[in-house]
Amino acid sequence: MLTFCREGDAVVVHSLDRLGRDIRDLLNIVEELNAKGVAVEFLSERLKFSRDDDDPLARLQLHMLAAFAQWERNIAKARQAEGIARAKAQHPEKYQGRPVSIDAEQVNRLKEQGLGATAIAKKMRVGRASVYRHLRRAAAQAAQPKGR
Repeated sequence: MLTFCREGDAVVVHSLDRLGRDIRDLLNIVEELNAKGVAVEFLSERLKFSRDDDDPLARLQLHMLAAFAQWERNIAKARQAEGIARAKAQHPEKYQGRPVSIDAEQVNRLKEQGLGATAIAKKMRVGRASVYRHLRRAAAQAAQPKGR
């Protein structure tokens, strides 16, 4: 969008947090667009910024609202992480990841026959990454000392 916008265009955004990842990013985008002669309008905050209309109060509102939006997003992320940690502690069986869908013995047999990872993946109709992941795990297990 930044490269496509031309002078006289208007970018209409629902809210501040939909345009940038953080305060700095949001302010840089608004400044860059205004420098190109593109107006930026935020519907939910009822703010409009353009090169011709430089309102100091609107700029202050932009900074304040962007700061609150970033703070709110950080709080939500922290709460989400806490909830996930709590759920993992209470129900560890639900957070084991997807069950292994590749037949490890078949991969080992095909590898012993001299097939490479790509050929194994094609023969087993799985992704190459799955084969590489299995081979890496198998090599790591073989390298561990016995008796532990």
